[in-house]
Parts: sequence; C-alpha cells; structure tokens
Amino acid sequence: MEDITRTNETNSDNSEEIKTLDPRKQEKRDRKKAAREAKKSNRQGSDSSVEASRKPCDLCHEKRDVLVRCMIDDSEQWKLICTKGCWQKVSGGQVDGVKEKEHYRYGGMWKNHKADVTAKKPKHKGKSGHSDEEEEAIVEEAPVPVASQ
Repeated sequence: MEDITRTNETNSDNSEEIKTLDPRKQEKRDRKKAAREAKKSNRQGSDSSVEASRKPCDLCHEKRDVLVRCMIDDSEQWKLICTKGCWQKVSGGQVDGVKEKEHYRYGGMWKNHKADVTAKKPKHKGKSGHSDEEEEAIVEEAPVPVASQ
C-alpha cells in the first residue's frame, strides 16, 4: 500500500497566485478584512466609536456620555437629560424632586460604556482632603491625649 500524506507547505508564490486567480474572491476577502478591522476598533473603544455611541440630551440636544433618565412633564415619557445644567432645572437639584416639580420622576442613569466616565456622585471632601467616611475613621483611630498631673 502506498502512504499518501499531505504536507502543509507554505509557499509565498502560492499566495500571490491565489490573489491573481479570481478578483471577485480577492474583493470578498478585502471586504471581510475591512469588516474585521472595523469590529476590532469598535471593541477597543476607538475615538470614533466613543463619539458615535454618545446620546443627545432631550433638552439642549448636546451629545453626552452621562445622562439622567427621568420624567419631566405630564406626558409621562422617559427623557434623557444631561447632568451639566438641564437636570438641575428640571429636578430642582434633588434626585426625587421637590414639590414645585410635581411631574419630575427619577429613573436612573445612562452611561456610555465605551467612554472612560463615571456616573457616580463625587464624595464630599473635608478640610483635610479626606471624604467624610475617611475623616470619621481617622478621628476614631487618633489616640486620646492624657492630661498630665
């Protein structure tokens, strides 16, 4: 019996022959390669994908990375409001709103996950530069001075 085996030989000339065999196949390969590159750049968070995934504020129409989802009028439709100035106007500065803003209802935060942003409120820093929780921990750990007699 004859032993028939195939070897995986790489031939640089062979790849050039494939390119010249059929231009339609080459065009299809190029399209697939371009699609893969576009997908890869979207996954890596390129500047264009970050910009494209921003959403506009329903009041000022500026595209933002962080928006507040809320109801602001009697239409009871959810709106996306920017945190820069529009949210202060519609909510009165309160998450649950105030009496004067009877139609306001908070519905959470929307964040552009492709952008490097946070939707959390910053912690209040005291005079020493520590947050309130850190300040309390430092005070508790401090030794109590002993009065000399």
